[in-house]
Amino acid sequence: MLLITAGLTTTSLLLVQRSIRNNVRQSIAVNLRNSVAAFQDFRHERETMLTSDVALLADLPITRAIMTSPDPVDPGRLAGHLTDRCQRSLCDG
Repeated sequence: MLLITAGLTTTSLLLVQRSIRNNVRQSIAVNLRNSVAAFQDFRHERETMLTSDVALLADLPITRAIMTSPDPVDPGRLAGHLTDRCQRSLCDG
């Protein structure tokens, strides 16, 4: 009788352990898929934002003038000028 009870208890515990292990693995897999999807959404939105920022900068008259000018461009001077223009346009608008 004691041997049968011990055997049934052991079998029950092994089945419960197996069930819990499967549930934990499924939960981890679902959480991982959700995290990957959230990261991909964030990356896509960031790329979209950067693309629109580049388009806005390309449409600035000073950027067009510098890009079509045959004279060499000083990147430091250009960056300072663009920063000043962007700050002024943000403050004005």
